[in-house]
Amino acid sequence: MAIKKLDKDLWAVSVSARVDGVPYPVRRRESFKGTRRGALLREIELLESLKTAPCSLTEETPIIRTFADAVDLYVDNLLARGTLSKGYNAMVRQLARNYGALSLDAVPGALMASRRAMAKTHSNHLINRHTTMIRAVYNRLIALELIVKNPITTAKFPKYKEKPRDRYLDQSERERLLTAIREHNPHILPIVQYMMVVPCRTGELVLAKREQYNPYTNTVYIPDSKSGLPIHKPVPDNLVDYFRSIPVGCLYLFYKVRENGRYQPITKQVLKRAWAACLKLAGIADLRIHDLRHVAATDLYEVGNPEREIMDIAGWRTPMLSRYRHKDSLRSAQKIRFKSV
Repeated sequence: MAIKKLDKDLWAVSVSARVDGVPYPVRRRESFKGTRRGALLREIELLESLKTAPCSLTEETPIIRTFADAVDLYVDNLLARGTLSKGYNAMVRQLARNYGALSLDAVPGALMASRRAMAKTHSNHLINRHTTMIRAVYNRLIALELIVKNPITTAKFPKYKEKPRDRYLDQSERERLLTAIREHNPHILPIVQYMMVVPCRTGELVLAKREQYNPYTNTVYIPDSKSGLPIHKPVPDNLVDYFRSIPVGCLYLFYKVRENGRYQPITKQVLKRAWAACLKLAGIADLRIHDLRHVAATDLYEVGNPEREIMDIAGWRTPMLSRYRHKDSLRSAQKIRFKSV
């Protein structure tokens, strides 16, 4: 049995039980909207339904007829282990929408065609991640002894070579970008300024609430990061006044004032549209808002912050600074000091 919080007042409830005639536990999973206590009660109800009506459930429950059934088993396992993040859940569910109606035997052929199509418009990283998730679904079926071997082999579906993003903003680009934002989309200025100096994901900041800012510690608390760990992020001196002057009636850290005077959050869609417009006005190409993570990590490293501290505020569990920090061999070469002989 397991419950997993997906969003505010939204829970994934999953139960399983052995049923006569079925070689693996029959599972039932559903979404529940309400309190945690309500989700726990619903979990008990679902388990009782499995125990009291095993025959009808055996007839009604799909027995791996489609790839969607396999995805359900995979998700149930992640829920039980407590390793299913909201972001990963969304990506896996997208797989179910793309391939869910296919049989297990038909998925490899569909994936092969999909990889060829994606190669024209998507990055190698996305293609590799797409393939890895499907392979993981089949691996779960192997663990449950429902299939003998994984058809998504590295020989048939080799990993595409990934070229890490290494985009950096020089001083001229920064000034042009911030000028364009101030003149045309000033509502995104605070969030862009913050992301430019503190390594963040947009998902950590959009819809963030004003109470997540602590004026005593001068930090922003991120309770649910991609890594699954809570993070405290610092606030630079030039943005302290902004955070401390957020209107009392505003619920959000980053907001836009509507014509009727109400405050609305800076959503991903709002940020994406304004960002694209300002890049065009500033004459800047090949810059994603996620690249600001690279910029911030590089600048923090360049001024002497310990790598461990940068990793902590960025929410990196493993040493990823070498990937996210802009690599400049000239600057590195100029900083090298040799031992006196």
